[in-house]
Amino acid sequence: STIFQNQGEKEFRKCERKVLTQISQHHSLVIATGGGVVTLKENWGILHQGIVIWLDPGRERLLKRLKDDSFSRPLLQNKEPLKVFDELYLKREPLYRESDLHIEIKDESPEEVTSSILMGLPSIIIDQEAQV
Repeated sequence: STIFQNQGEKEFRKCERKVLTQISQHHSLVIATGGGVVTLKENWGILHQGIVIWLDPGRERLLKRLKDDSFSRPLLQNKEPLKVFDELYLKREPLYRESDLHIEIKDESPEEVTSSILMGLPSIIIDQEAQV
C-alpha cells in the first residue's frame, strides 16, 4: 500500500517483478502471487519456468473476501470500488486462463483444494515432458 500511495502502481509492479525474478532463481518452490502479477508479460515468462496454478474462487467469492479487506487494496481505494473491481477482473481473467492448471474453488477445504491440485498435476507434467 505504501509503494502504491507514494510511487504509484507502475513502481509497485517493477518491485513485484524484481522480487519474482529473485525468487525464480530458486527451485522447488510454491509462490503465491497477487492478482496483478499477470499484467506484465515479463512475469509470465518467469512464472512459466514452473507450473502456474490458478486458484479461482469466482467473482462473487472474491468480492466477499475483498469487502472485508478493501482497505489494503490500493486499486480499490476510490468512490466506485465495485466498478474498478469488475474492470480489473475482466481485464485479468483472460490472462489467468493462461495458467497451466485451473482449479475452481467453491466450499472445499484446503485439503480438498490440495487434492484437486495433486490430481491435476500429472497431466501437466506429462504435457510439458512431451513438449521437450
